[in-house]
Amino acid sequence: MGNPRYVLRNILVPIILAIAIFFLLHALVPSSVVMSSSMEPSLNVKQRILISKVAYHFHEPERGDIITFYPHGNQETVPFIKRIIGLPGESVEIKQGIVYIHNKDGNVLPLDEPYIKEVPSHPF
Repeated sequence: MGNPRYVLRNILVPIILAIAIFFLLHALVPSSVVMSSSMEPSLNVKQRILISKVAYHFHEPERGDIITFYPHGNQETVPFIKRIIGLPGESVEIKQGIVYIHNKDGNVLPLDEPYIKEVPSHPF
């Protein structure tokens, strides 16, 4: 065990690899804590989640995806965690507790999911 090659190969290399993997994963898949009840029952307050920073390099966001973003682009704040309901070129309308999507073709489609518990009081 006192052999320098043994120490290097069996102790230092695995430790260095573990540290490198930790930092790589932390950079590509950071974690966050859910700070509000707005995503219940899907996500609960104080639940820790992992965030993929590379997912949308491979495909476009889809309706129903859960995303994180910083309000007004201010990364000094806590990130918001929300579900995508409307896609680019669409508008969203809430009538009598039902969410409607006005798509690019002019069609109005009700969503099957009961996403909205209450009318939002803040702009996004």
